[in-house]
Amino acid sequence: MRIQRKVILLVDDEAVILSVLSVHVKSFLPTGLELLTASNGEDALMIARSLKESQDELICVICDYMMYPMNGSILLGHLEDISPESKKIMLTGQADLAAVTDVLSRARLFRYIEKPWEPKDLELTVLEAINMYNSEVELRKTTQELAMLNKELERKVEDRTAELNQKNEELRQGLQYARFVQECFLPNHRILSKHMNDLCVFSTSSEAVSGDFYWHKEKSDCNYIALGDCTGHGLAGALLTVLVSDLLDDKIGDPNLNLQEAVGEVVQDLKRRLNTSVRYSEMAAGFDLAILKIDKNSKQVDWASLNGNILLIDAENKVESIAKSKGFLHLPGDTLIVASGSFNGNEKRIAMFSDGLYDQIGEETNKRLRLSGLIQWIEEGHVFRPGSSCEIESLFNSWKGNQVHTDDASWLSFTL
Repeated sequence: MRIQRKVILLVDDEAVILSVLSVHVKSFLPTGLELLTASNGEDALMIARSLKESQDELICVICDYMMYPMNGSILLGHLEDISPESKKIMLTGQADLAAVTDVLSRARLFRYIEKPWEPKDLELTVLEAINMYNSEVELRKTTQELAMLNKELERKVEDRTAELNQKNEELRQGLQYARFVQECFLPNHRILSKHMNDLCVFSTSSEAVSGDFYWHKEKSDCNYIALGDCTGHGLAGALLTVLVSDLLDDKIGDPNLNLQEAVGEVVQDLKRRLNTSVRYSEMAAGFDLAILKIDKNSKQVDWASLNGNILLIDAENKVESIAKSKGFLHLPGDTLIVASGSFNGNEKRIAMFSDGLYDQIGEETNKRLRLSGLIQWIEEGHVFRPGSSCEIESLFNSWKGNQVHTDDASWLSFTL
């Protein structure tokens, strides 16, 4: 492998001076540097071009100003074009500012030294030029390495970004399909509207799929309707909604069980399906549920609540709280307490909703709406206005503003 040459070039058209200069420079020249001489500008340019072609380094050029036919000013100007990184030192016996100015207009002059030179001054100047050249070479090398590393980093970032975008797209498509599957288990709005007057269904989720759900089942003499909220957001909550909906289909309507007992059976079956030894951090599966059994003829309503929310609202928007959320039932540890009762819903409005509706942080207040705030909306006539549909969706969105979703939120209201 060819070793790259590192060269110091001396140029003077007076042979004696060139010889003396060579002796002085050789006396302090560091190991590994080669000394070349030229007696005129043309020879010096030829050497410089040859070094450039062979990719050798011309570290420093020391030339006389007064040379014929090409003076030092012109020579250094040409060398600036050939090897701009080389350090240029000019010798002049004139001590003439005009001469220095002429050089500076053509090339970047490192130093000028008056003739006759002081040996120590010459030594210090040349060694300083060599050190500066080496420092600049290292700096350029480091800069190039950093540029290459930066380019490689940018490439890796681009590749990683493309990979993440692809995975995000796959996740988005997966969530869309999960939403489709979840909706297959939920009752159709149009079917519900056949059984309930003034039906309003509002659901908004913090992710593509929701942990909230509603459920409906029709019997010959009654309708069952439920609204639930499962722990977790996204796919975790959605998975539980499908399990609970399936268990409701199986247990609710059993003539051997009243509504309270049926809800208890749903919980017990869910417990049996879950592997109770599996835990993730401090999390545990759980849900809350409000369910109604509505007699089609008498409008008598039996209800059961597993920490679910049920409100009864009269024509004057007076609110009676039938059941309210006290937090999730966490499986398997929490004690099962299913509240139950009955009321006549004739000419009354019934509202069922998840706690995410009133736990939402408001943009203007930076506080939660709370259940009392939701009831206030209803009693002040903001939710149900005469001659208009339910306004809960617009009220919720106005309250939330630009705040992020605190939780999945669902609402179901109707009259009998």
